[in-house]
Amino acid sequence: MPKGKKQCEKCGREAGPRTKICPKCDTHFIFRPKSRHQVKTNTLEDWRSLRRGQIIKAVQGYGPYHFNSDGDRISDGYNGLFRVSHLDKEGIGAYPFGRKHNGNSCHGGYCYIYMGSKRPCKIVDGHWAETHKIELVKNE
Repeated sequence: MPKGKKQCEKCGREAGPRTKICPKCDTHFIFRPKSRHQVKTNTLEDWRSLRRGQIIKAVQGYGPYHFNSDGDRISDGYNGLFRVSHLDKEGIGAYPFGRKHNGNSCHGGYCYIYMGSKRPCKIVDGHWAETHKIELVKNE
C-alpha cells in the first residue's frame, strides 16, 4: 500500500488519508486521537524528600488563587515542569524546565512553588495561599 493511503478492513479498497467513509462500502474509518507528548510522572509522597536538580511537574489549577469580581476562581499558581533549586519550610524554589517555548516561558526565571497549609493572604483581600499539586517526573 502506498504511503499516505489506508485500506478498508471490510472491502479492501484503498482510500485517501483523510477519507472518513469508504467510497465503495460506506464503512466508517476509525481514527486514532492525536496524542500530545505526555510526561511520565510518579506521585510524590512527601515533597520534602526532593533533592536539588530533580524535575517536578506542577499540575494546573492548584496553588494560590483569588476570586475576581464575578466570583470566579483565578489560579495564581505555577504549572508545568520545573527543576528543583532548593527547599524551605513552606515551599520549593525552582526554575522552569523544558522546551524554550513551552508554557513556562511566561514564568521567567525563578519560581516559588508554595507547599504550605491553606491560609488567607495578609496583604491582599480575597487572595488565598494554597498548596500546589506536584508530581515527580520519571527519569527515562
